[in-house]
Amino acid sequence: MITQQNKIKLIFITACIDLILFHIYWNQKLTKTDEIYVQSIFLIHFLLYISLWFSFYKLIDILHVCLFLSILCFFFIDSFKIQVLLLGLMFTIQLLWMWEDNQCIMNTKGTVFHGVAGKIFHTLKFSYFTLSCIYLGKKLKVD
Repeated sequence: MITQQNKIKLIFITACIDLILFHIYWNQKLTKTDEIYVQSIFLIHFLLYISLWFSFYKLIDILHVCLFLSILCFFFIDSFKIQVLLLGLMFTIQLLWMWEDNQCIMNTKGTVFHGVAGKIFHTLKFSYFTLSCIYLGKKLKVD
């Protein structure tokens, strides 16, 4: 079950992302892929707001998977600003994991990653974050 405090954190983080994405969507020339990505995120976030308000935990679990898939799209996005936003989201998730004692604030089942599984999970997260930073740094040098 997601605590009320974590619901507030999720709504705040999601609203911040939405405001930034809305600004990017209306003020930057985006490729068709980026437009579809942003529109998909808006739909996912709309469903997240509803599921948090009404405590639809099965839907939150599905949207949790969508979060990971949206982060995995990092290398397919052309917009530098959206990529920076995704890096910021990954960084925020890392911080929240540390502050919440190895628990995700979207966790509806109370699962905690400790031991070997936790180390593997955190290693993969850290590796993906590092590769994303390197990729963005190289892209910055090219632009």
